[in-house]
Amino acid sequence: VEQVVPSPKLTFYPNPASDVVHVQLPETISEATLTIRDLSGKKVYDQLLQSNDIIPISISHLENGVYLMVVEADGYQWQEKLVKQ
Repeated sequence: VEQVVPSPKLTFYPNPASDVVHVQLPETISEATLTIRDLSGKKVYDQLLQSNDIIPISISHLENGVYLMVVEADGYQWQEKLVKQ
């Protein structure tokens, strides 16, 4: 019998956002890579996250629209739709 271990929870808010998105890694993860891509797949932002604290990410430079935010760490990957308005 295979056990399914749930992924640790990634927290981010607000969504939709206009200037800043706050990201918090799960307690068990202290370093991750955050990438924001537009819907065509083009990378528009990336940052190394090195904290379990709430990390502000400036998105004020992005055009209004829908983006895919991907966070990768320790074999986990979270993908969230991010709306910039």
